[in-house]
Amino acid sequence: MKLKSCYLCFLAIAMFVGSAGADGPGETIEQYTVAFDSSRYIDVDEIEAGMRGYGLTVFQGTEPQRFEIEVIGIIRQFMAHQRGIMIRVVDNPEFEQAAGVEGVSGSPVYIDGRLAGAMAFGWSFGEEPLYGVTPIRDMLEVRQASRVQNTSSVDTPGAFHFGTELYTNMLRPQLLSREQVRSALMASGLAKRAEATQGLTTFPLPLTLSNISPAAQEAINEYLPDLAVNVGIGGGMGSDAGPDEPAAELVPGATVTVPLIAGDMNGAILGTVTEVIGDQVYAFGHAWNGEGAARWPMATGKIITFVSRANISFKLGEPLEIVGALLADEASAVYGEIGATANMVPVRIHVRWVNTGFDETVNAQIAQDELADPMLATISLLASVLRRGGLPREHTIDYHIRFEFDSIDPIEFTNRSSAAGPMEFVFDCLEPLYMLLNNPWGRVNLTDVSAEFTIQHENNVCFLEAASIGQRIYRPGQTVTAQLRLAPLLGSSFEQSISLELPGELPDGLYTIVVGSWDVPVMLMMDAQPNRAMAFDLESLHDVMQRRLGFQRNAAYIAMVIPQPGIAIENNELPHLPGSQLMLLNDPSRRQAVMPWQPIITNTVEMPWVLNGAQSFEIEVRSR
Repeated sequence: MKLKSCYLCFLAIAMFVGSAGADGPGETIEQYTVAFDSSRYIDVDEIEAGMRGYGLTVFQGTEPQRFEIEVIGIIRQFMAHQRGIMIRVVDNPEFEQAAGVEGVSGSPVYIDGRLAGAMAFGWSFGEEPLYGVTPIRDMLEVRQASRVQNTSSVDTPGAFHFGTELYTNMLRPQLLSREQVRSALMASGLAKRAEATQGLTTFPLPLTLSNISPAAQEAINEYLPDLAVNVGIGGGMGSDAGPDEPAAELVPGATVTVPLIAGDMNGAILGTVTEVIGDQVYAFGHAWNGEGAARWPMATGKIITFVSRANISFKLGEPLEIVGALLADEASAVYGEIGATANMVPVRIHVRWVNTGFDETVNAQIAQDELADPMLATISLLASVLRRGGLPREHTIDYHIRFEFDSIDPIEFTNRSSAAGPMEFVFDCLEPLYMLLNNPWGRVNLTDVSAEFTIQHENNVCFLEAASIGQRIYRPGQTVTAQLRLAPLLGSSFEQSISLELPGELPDGLYTIVVGSWDVPVMLMMDAQPNRAMAFDLESLHDVMQRRLGFQRNAAYIAMVIPQPGIAIENNELPHLPGSQLMLLNDPSRRQAVMPWQPIITNTVEMPWVLNGAQSFEIEVRSR
């Protein structure tokens, strides 16, 4: 009886464990594993050197074409827990001209009439069309990863963390270093890889951009230099396969794309379908970014041509129609389902050129992803501003940008840039989005992007040539008026006044007043109110980002720190504290961040000019 009781208990536990890991009632891991059908698939153990077969891929258009292959051998220790099949493409001019081709990843290889796997690996600078093939048995196992549901919530941090030290001063001029941006790009799958000089390597899957101007292409290379991109021509989402081509379908050998940007401009990852079982699609033969369970849009595609290069050539293509979603991204393949959906973020960008009369609104969508969206949104803005060509030598850009999110308030800001190209608005967008979407406190998804740009053919940069305040002794409550002499980069000097009202109960003493450009209040705030440059939680992160983006380049500032004892406990500011309380709050055993705090009074005058420079004055306040 005791043995029987133990057996029944074990059986109940086994049944519970089997059902607890399933996605729904009655679903088990076995239902997500495709049976290896030996009549349909050939295993690595059955393959020998010298065997002949064929592959399928699209050379041009949408129709897969056959090419002949020969088995060179089997690589027993190809990757961890995986073997590989080495093949050579024979008697094919396209492959002979371009020995290694990005975009053939996933092209199915058949031996003895059965599917062996997907072309996925090769050599850079190779002189003959040698490829490594990922076995189909390994690819079919990837479907299991799709059943790991995304359990993220507003309490779950973002996918990538830049380090807590970055949140201690978020008003510094540069938020993220190039190395940090590159690390985030690497995690998203959008970064360039170091060129391999020898050895077998997976073919990279760069983002192919189309419907963008040559000027936008140059700007992307200049301002986003670590991005892995190819630039295509025309076409894009919504275009058809062509009058003489059959409608594009996801079948073995067909082009499959991941449209990360879709609409009036397009950006897509491109590869080849290996196997289709009902609505299940297996492709690439290797990972894109290897994130496991995923949700990316999946679309059909069209190939324009092979582009030959000395290191690795590539298929130039474009996405056609979104038909499903990729649900798993593993080392040996990506897996998608026809009919599944992925979230897309609407993007609306209005650009007006004052001098030429061009007025255009660009509508697009970007795939929703915390790691990719900062770069995708920035590419969309950059390509829209440069859609008509490069900026004139003398130019001024006025912009109003709004980002909306699912779990925090929108970020909205207006500013002006002059004679700086796109650099300033690019970093106004890229860095805050990276920090917000990948913060350590809670899940934030981008849900909407809208922007207005006005471009003028003029230079509006000026410099603070001199400043004066007339008198040096003031009573509390009086107004200090500074007279600024401003020198435009192009034009004659002119005068601008700006005033600051002193508090009515200001203690007698010496004070420093600073006048100048937007970085005046930033510098004072970092010194007198360091808590306002820090993030302690998601709410304070949002506030400091909005504060950072609120300083106007086309404005003159006047500011003064009032040296009175105060303290800030994280976001809580406590001025006018007696010395005994200050000592208590500054006790090092306190767990919350405690820092000195002093009031700042400021005033701003907006003007057409982007101001550079600052000057300070010492004044004396006497109540009598």
